[in-house]
Amino acid sequence: MECAVSIDSVPPRMMETSAATAMLLLRSSLAVTFTDWTTDSLCLTSGGSKLTPHGWTGMLCDSQGHPIAMDITATTGHFLLESPAFSSVVSTLHALTSIALAGNEIYAELKSFAQHLSHLPSLKHLDLSSNLFFGPIHSSLLTIPTLTSLSLSGNYLSGSIPALGSQLLALSLASNFLSSSFPTPPTPLPACSAHTNCLTDVSACNTSESGAGNQRSGSECAICGGGCAVGEVCAPDPSVTYPMVCTASTESFLPVAMAPAAAAAMLALKTSLHVPFTDWVQGALCSLEGAADSTTHGWTAVTCNGEGHPTAITINLQELSGSFPSEVSALTALTHISLINDHIVAELDVLAANLPSIPNLQYLDISYNFIYGTLPTTILAKDTLTSLSLSSNYLSGSIPAIGSQISHLHLPHNYLTGTFPSSGATFASCTCADNCLQSAVNCNAGDDALQRESGCDICSHAIGTVQPCGANGVCAPEVSPASPSSPAAEPGSPLPMTCHATGRKRSKRACKKKRSICHPFQCGAGYFCVPFVRSCKGYKCVKLWR
Repeated sequence: MECAVSIDSVPPRMMETSAATAMLLLRSSLAVTFTDWTTDSLCLTSGGSKLTPHGWTGMLCDSQGHPIAMDITATTGHFLLESPAFSSVVSTLHALTSIALAGNEIYAELKSFAQHLSHLPSLKHLDLSSNLFFGPIHSSLLTIPTLTSLSLSGNYLSGSIPALGSQLLALSLASNFLSSSFPTPPTPLPACSAHTNCLTDVSACNTSESGAGNQRSGSECAICGGGCAVGEVCAPDPSVTYPMVCTASTESFLPVAMAPAAAAAMLALKTSLHVPFTDWVQGALCSLEGAADSTTHGWTAVTCNGEGHPTAITINLQELSGSFPSEVSALTALTHISLINDHIVAELDVLAANLPSIPNLQYLDISYNFIYGTLPTTILAKDTLTSLSLSSNYLSGSIPAIGSQISHLHLPHNYLTGTFPSSGATFASCTCADNCLQSAVNCNAGDDALQRESGCDICSHAIGTVQPCGANGVCAPEVSPASPSSPAAEPGSPLPMTCHATGRKRSKRACKKKRSICHPFQCGAGYFCVPFVRSCKGYKCVKLWR
């Protein structure tokens, strides 16, 4: 006889609390029916014996109680038939290295089912073989940085195979309906199989499978009449083994997890602009472009593309303050920003200083606010910006040169001066009525006669005065609790304007504490009150510029 490791030397452990919470949410999204998936169950540990009593069937944990492997295959007698999907909580399982769900008759579109797996930081092995998965293989699944082994064989996947990640060592795509040729991997795959598909060339995968007899016949590959309409996907008909039929794609409406780098930038924006939405949190789902509003998701007022990158931010009729932070440069897919009637009191040059760093910004609308100061050249020259609306604010000064890329420009109901500049732009629409312009012909000839007849003497100076507020001053609306809650939409009822320090030299003097609002007499001589979230519970005192 010889000594051996006792099965009690690596006893089961209680699953770590946050991991157990995530697993219970995962249980619901995956339609797992195991009754021993409970917070008070013991999890089998690596090196332990399955003979030892434990719970969390199919799970394996490390010595700290973190899940490291999930094995829910047909051998467990468990069949998933309810079109389940991995929820976003799977990304919190940082130690999970292996997932096996083979032979469970899972009927689901592959991307919708596995969209969150790319955010698992330690995933090495993934087996989804012998199920009823359909649709194309998404590139994010093949390029998970840590994934070395992937099996998708025995499903109903179609379309071409995207580029492979260099980290893959074993790939099985056999017995599907994949088309075109097998892509050349960055490095040769030690183990690869792609037989019984509709591929024209598999030599980059496995030369022994290159023979014509190793692929499906032409009749088998004539699926879904040669293609499906936009918004549809080719899927197996549940009523028969063949053929495959076009069905509505779940990808068109399922929310997606926001990419981590984009989420970090959005959280910086939330802090900097004081966005009030409580569902702007790391891990929340983002509504997909074109999705129905009824779809459950987080990130209110934000839409994302299929990769989880924000494409549009539409925050209207809220209470915002502050500016766009430098982190917005990471929002590489963002094309649309709308902040209409959000009670923003800010100097435009300060509010929007970082907007030009958004690489693909095309549409910007910050109308009906309390935005003042001059128009910065950097915004008008932004090479990707095609539509800009700053209507019904308190902008003054002349209009700088306008980039030729802008096709829609709307600047009515401000205090802009001089002559509307000529530019290489061909406007599809341009409005600049109710300003103090001497000529508006280059924008809209009809607006030439619609300039302000009065009210152009702002900040106690004629509108044309050079630097009426001095080198370090700016003409801004005097906002107080007695003023209207938003800028006047109708001409003729604007707020009074007063000189005060620019955003770069603004006084840091605060309002009196423990006041729900402040009034001019509370601010002291030379100060007036404007809305501001962080001080005075909604208002702060700003020094008048003398």
